[in-house]
Amino acid sequence: MSRQLLLACAALAFGLTLSACVGAGAHRQAVEDPQGGDRLTPGKVQMSISKGMPQSEVLQALGNPNIVSTDAESRQVWTWDRMSTTEVRSSESGGVGVWMLVGPGYSAQASAASRSQRTMTLIIYFDQQNKVRDLAYHSSSF
Repeated sequence: MSRQLLLACAALAFGLTLSACVGAGAHRQAVEDPQGGDRLTPGKVQMSISKGMPQSEVLQALGNPNIVSTDAESRQVWTWDRMSTTEVRSSESGGVGVWMLVGPGYSAQASAASRSQRTMTLIIYFDQQNKVRDLAYHSSSF
């Protein structure tokens, strides 16, 4: 076998191996929703909810609350309490077996794992006319 053909085959095998590898970062991006979908976030609350807004518009913007209660003056208080956990695991292995061309070849393995949690609690206080009187929220990510 000529030296040029041998080098071309080795380069082809190496290129195919590299193109088949997908790292943990690419796996994470594939499973995460970059737009946040209908997730409850501080930004969504700030953009969607304002004082004086009727309950019907709040429902349309945020969906149903987890808890509906009343305060001491019989005004409604709505609470959304959300928690999400994201866990991404990635494992990859690859190698080139070019035994017949240049020798034993190689193999490699790599893995990665990532876990994160997000919480969001939103409380909206309504007045006697069922319009937003006030709101409070707390968000954490770890």
